[in-house]
Amino acid sequence: MDIAILLDTSINDQPQYEEYRKFILSLVDSFEIDSGVVRLAFVTFSSRSVLHFRLDKYLRKEDIKSAIESALFTPGERNFADAFDMVRRQILFEPYGDRVDAPNIILLITSGNSERNSYQAAQQAQALKDQASVLVITKGVQDLREVHSFASDPYLENTYEIGPNENISLIKDLVYVGICSSKFLVVFHFEITILSIFYFIIILIIFICKKRSNCS
Repeated sequence: MDIAILLDTSINDQPQYEEYRKFILSLVDSFEIDSGVVRLAFVTFSSRSVLHFRLDKYLRKEDIKSAIESALFTPGERNFADAFDMVRRQILFEPYGDRVDAPNIILLITSGNSERNSYQAAQQAQALKDQASVLVITKGVQDLREVHSFASDPYLENTYEIGPNENISLIKDLVYVGICSSKFLVVFHFEITILSIFYFIIILIIFICKKRSNCS
């Protein structure tokens, strides 16, 4: 799996930052990274996005954890559009470590709705979902319509909601299972697509052969 974590740091709340950081580190501990099964990229965003590392930057779990532990979080206005665009252009791209034979999974962690470029965010989210499975974690979000539109279908199963006073660690196991399930769904969809193409070619060959035999 190639996983990109997008962390919303718009709210200037140091205890929440550390709660999110601890949660992400616990997820990293669950992934098989050193064996090459999982690659990880990390982006934080508010008014602008910060790419902390791409998929091919760190291939050891301890290096990834060290980079996340030392990452600086910057508050500002929530700009999903910029974050989604960065992922599409600077992460989900083969020269930057994206593997063509690995499912792409995006984990978005947010505590609100767009404060900048909401129309562009919807467009970028749709383009992103064409390239990856998108899972969304929301904390204390009242109006879920926008974040639901960011999540891959079925969006209710791919959105994890917690209250403003709940700790995100409560859903760690659920999110881990969701990420693993997304991997198999992506692979299954790919296999179905290949089978569909194969059957189409077979039917086309049969049709051409029948047409030639009729003409003769």
